[in-house]
Amino acid sequence: MIAIQKNTSLVVLCMFSFLVGCAPKIERQALRMSKKGVLIESTPQSTVDFDTIRSLIVLPVIHNGESQNFIFDTGAMVSMVRKDFKEGETLKVGGASNRKIDVGFENIRSIKIGDADFQETFAVTNPLTGLKDALPDFGGFIGQPIISRANWLIDYPQKKLTVSTSDLADDSYKSIKIKREEGAPYTTLTVNGVSYKCIIDLGSSSTISIPEGTPLAEYVLRTYVFKDSEREVWTIGGSKLDNEKIGILPQFDLGGVAFENVEMNVKKTSQLRVGMPFFKEYKVYIDNTNGDYKIKK
Repeated sequence: MIAIQKNTSLVVLCMFSFLVGCAPKIERQALRMSKKGVLIESTPQSTVDFDTIRSLIVLPVIHNGESQNFIFDTGAMVSMVRKDFKEGETLKVGGASNRKIDVGFENIRSIKIGDADFQETFAVTNPLTGLKDALPDFGGFIGQPIISRANWLIDYPQKKLTVSTSDLADDSYKSIKIKREEGAPYTTLTVNGVSYKCIIDLGSSSTISIPEGTPLAEYVLRTYVFKDSEREVWTIGGSKLDNEKIGILPQFDLGGVAFENVEMNVKKTSQLRVGMPFFKEYKVYIDNTNGDYKIKK
C-alpha cells in the first residue's frame, strides 16, 4: 500500500492485493510472468538519493529511457507502471477496499535505478489518474518482481538507497525473521504472548495497521486508549473517507526483535501490516541472498 499527499488530504493506493479476484488461469499466468527478468549491473553496487512523500520512498528511475519517480513498495506482489492506455489482454484486480479496476500487463524493457538495470521484468499498467497529479513525473511502483532480484540497503535518515547482489550488512544489524508468500515478506507480530502473521509493507504509510474485527484488533481496543480519526483516501477504485482508531502499542515483538511505544491504527484493511514509518529511524537491509530483513539505528 502506498500513501501520498494531495493538497491537504491523504491519498492511499493499496497494491499488495493486485491479482486478487482474477480468473485463476490468468492469475497463474501473471504470477508466472512476474518471476521473469534479469538484473544487469555495471558496478558491484549502486547508491542513489531518494525523496520521501508521506514517509514513503520515492526513487529516481529511468524507465525505458525516461526519468520518472517510482514508489518503492515491498508489499506489492507486482510492479505497476502508469500508462494512459492498455494493450493486449487485461486483468481485473482488487485492493484492500475490495474495489476493482482493469489493468493491462506487459514486460518492461528496462527499469534502471542508479547503475542497476532491471530488464524484461513484469508489470501491470493503469493510468493511475489520481496519483499522477499528486506526484510530479510519477511513473508507478517498484514491486517484488524487481525487489526480489537484488539486496537493498535503505538508509532512511540519510535518504540513500544502495542496490547490490553482494552482502551489504554486518554484525551490528538485528535480523527480523521473515517468510515469503508470492515473494512478499511476512513475519510475526507478537503481543502479550500471542503471535499474528503480518506483512512488512514499505509501501504503507501506516506504522502498524491492524484490520478491524480481528482478534488482535479486539485485544488492543479493549486494552489500550484510542482516539477516532477520519481521513480521505484514494484506493484503486477511487477516493473515499476512511475511519480509523489510533493508539500506542507499548510492548511487542516483531520477527524476534523487541520494540516499545509504537503508533498503531485499527481500520478496514486487508491484513496486518508494518509500514515504512515504523523504520524511519533505522537503516533497513533487505537481504534477499539470505532471506531476511535486517535493521539498525
